[in-house]
Amino acid sequence: MKTSIKVLVIDSNESMTKDIEKYFSSHEVIEVVACKNNGEDGLSYILNNHQNIDVIVMDLILPKLDGLFILSELEKREICKNIIITTSFNDDRIMEEVNEYGADYYMLKPINFMSLEKRLISMTSKKTKERLFNQEVIITDMLHNLGIPSHIRGYQ
Repeated sequence: MKTSIKVLVIDSNESMTKDIEKYFSSHEVIEVVACKNNGEDGLSYILNNHQNIDVIVMDLILPKLDGLFILSELEKREICKNIIITTSFNDDRIMEEVNEYGADYYMLKPINFMSLEKRLISMTSKKTKERLFNQEVIITDMLHNLGIPSHIRGYQ
């Protein structure tokens, strides 16, 4: 089995969360680690398990705590995750606010699971590339701070 993409789904529609879970149940790469049906349970799960989540797929309109509150809490606590917002609420102002909180993608319901699958795979491979590039920049800066020029043989 390849490295899996661990997904948390937060949506009040239990039928949809079960359908997502079923769709990805035998997927080679994508693993739904949990489904939560309200914002309070979703946020609690994130806070206790954020190191085991790669992507959060979440509706904005949730019982107890809404999606915007969850996004603001993640930002406040500096928990940075790939986030896909799935909602039937189509408003440019809300989309802009969601984007400011760091959501990576916005999907209108009803969602197509094949489209969600492609988005999950593409966004995580892109983030991996960004992290590798950032690590290279950090290493280069460290070497420069130590007085070692980056053109030294053996360092690329």
